[in-house]
Amino acid sequence: MKQILLLLFFSVLLNQVYSQKEFNCELYKNGYFTYLGDYDNFIILRDGKYQIEIDLKANKWVAVEILWGSDCSYSFIYLNTNIQELKDDIGTERKVTIVAGDNTGYFYNSVFPTTGDDTKGRINFLTTPLSAKQDKKVRKKLEKTSAKN
Repeated sequence: MKQILLLLFFSVLLNQVYSQKEFNCELYKNGYFTYLGDYDNFIILRDGKYQIEIDLKANKWVAVEILWGSDCSYSFIYLNTNIQELKDDIGTERKVTIVAGDNTGYFYNSVFPTTGDDTKGRINFLTTPLSAKQDKKVRKKLEKTSAKN
């Protein structure tokens, strides 16, 4: 009988752990981040409703406006860029859903509504702080390239 109760207890506990999808996405709304994977050379600064993704070595950047929907979903609209491949995307919107996360970052699904293109990835908090000079450069670029004035 004790074994059955113990088994039942662990079954309920595991079900709670694996079915729990609610988590707090508030901590992903501001700060410095990096992509995991193809774009890991880009630093992301999210400040309020604006974000800049910048590669400091290659001097490539894209600025976006973020429109938060629910706590864990948002859209972003491309505002400005010096990346040739993204120039045609200025003014277009991409929808993002944060599907899982923790204190190191989050996993996301992203869709371009006009094309249906689907991307999945991970964004991590930046673990190595920028120098004061780098921080100033990134913040200045965000101010200059977004509608943030």
